[in-house]
Amino acid sequence: MTRRRNFLDYRLREVLPVLGICVLVINVVGYFGGFLLVDFSRRYNKAQFQQQPDQVGQARYLQTPSAAVPRLPNGSPRPSGVTTLTPTPSRAPGFSTATPRSTPRPLGGPVALSKSVVQHFDPCVATGGRAPNDGRWYNFTVSRFRFYAYTALVDDRDSILSDPVLRIIGLGSKVDDESSSMDVRLYCRYHYADNRQSVYVAMNRTVTKIGQGWALNNEWVREYIFTCPLPAIKTTPQAVTIVEAPGSAVVSCMPVEVPRRAAAGKKDDFAVCVQVAFDRLDPYRLTEWLELQWLLGVRRVGVYSMSLDRDSLQVLAHYVQDGYVDLRRSDYIEHGPDQHLIHGSPVINDCLYRHMHLFNYVVVVDFDEVVVPRRGCKSLRELVDVLRHNYSSLEYPPVNYIFYNNYYFLDLAPDTAISPYLTMMRYRKKAPVSPFGYSVKSIVNTQACLAMHNHFCWTLTPAYVKNSYPHVVDHSIAVNHHYKKCHLSETECAQLIRNSTEDDVLLQFKDVLQKRVDDRIFAIKGHNI
Repeated sequence: MTRRRNFLDYRLREVLPVLGICVLVINVVGYFGGFLLVDFSRRYNKAQFQQQPDQVGQARYLQTPSAAVPRLPNGSPRPSGVTTLTPTPSRAPGFSTATPRSTPRPLGGPVALSKSVVQHFDPCVATGGRAPNDGRWYNFTVSRFRFYAYTALVDDRDSILSDPVLRIIGLGSKVDDESSSMDVRLYCRYHYADNRQSVYVAMNRTVTKIGQGWALNNEWVREYIFTCPLPAIKTTPQAVTIVEAPGSAVVSCMPVEVPRRAAAGKKDDFAVCVQVAFDRLDPYRLTEWLELQWLLGVRRVGVYSMSLDRDSLQVLAHYVQDGYVDLRRSDYIEHGPDQHLIHGSPVINDCLYRHMHLFNYVVVVDFDEVVVPRRGCKSLRELVDVLRHNYSSLEYPPVNYIFYNNYYFLDLAPDTAISPYLTMMRYRKKAPVSPFGYSVKSIVNTQACLAMHNHFCWTLTPAYVKNSYPHVVDHSIAVNHHYKKCHLSETECAQLIRNSTEDDVLLQFKDVLQKRVDDRIFAIKGHNI
């Protein structure tokens, strides 16, 4: 018996070190495997984005089956030229909206600090606003929730049917899709200019989604609008800090901004909001695009730069002097690639909230797109008047006008009789209109939208919830012109190019547009076109 026990003790002493090494190897592989899987997810998303750039972040739609007499959700007949869209929570092709299967880096893990991010320990500088060239993000991450804030704006619209609140636009750890509720309690600590004691107010646990989510710093985050009630104090706070509990050690803060208001009766009609701009925008195409938007009735363009080159900024700075372009920055949160995918929706919403009291409508398009009216309409104002007339019989008319995508591929032969500096005038051959729901763009009522995405308004303000079903405008009334080289499969490109037709709708602007672009290019570049 003693001999058997000695034998077992010997075998255990021999096996235990091997088991210990195996456990260590498994832990190491599991730890670093998480990073590799998240990195693979990021790289896969990048590859998909390059293959299908127009489907990024795009909701999947279900078309309401057409009947002999089309009906709206309330049972009333649908006006001609109106199509109902029902967004579903499905993900865009090639992109997962779920949390990656790998274990993300723990929130307490090391991250590369960036000078463009205000950290917890940075001093609170309550300025009451931020300069347009200040693109910093604010790190309010707590133990169980990653939190980066871009901007904090007071929302005092009558359409929210409540006292004014603070909208904090930023990024956070992905919350449950069904409840849209954070599993942590956060507080807004308000700072005032008159040195009164700081006030703590509990943040709403329900968050408002504005994007699909992306990998950041080896963790999956999503774009949100966070809401904090404002204290019942007449004075507006100058700054806010996001903390996990009153008395937290966080000392940094971000400015609280009150959007400017137009004088009574002086509100303009249209502003354009675009996704974050990076790398290079062709200065001549950018000039033509800005001038055509002006001719259509746009009076402000919100542009957010993230590493734009000198030529692009030179053009934009010229228009800033006129007050036509509102040029702002959005800096890298942590150093790494593909940040433009994360910044897109936050800057669009920043643009919406900044202009909600200055303009009646916001047009959300990209730099290679323009919503062009048809059927004799020569401006966006005339187009909206027609749409409002078409929907006037409805009890709850739409406030979110959606437009079909129509490609004008730059692979097709241009009109060589027109200046090479006028891309949209030269390339007038259009492919067939894109399928229902593909890469749509929109015009939205600034009083009605609470959460804007790159394609259409995802969430309406309480006063307009009954107007919430989006409508796609018939492409015979207006369409979104989209100018780019064909990025689809070789077969699809060949078919679309083969079926392209001439479209001269923009020629009505040719002479005045050429004169305006020529004047601007001479002022900016010193030569004529």
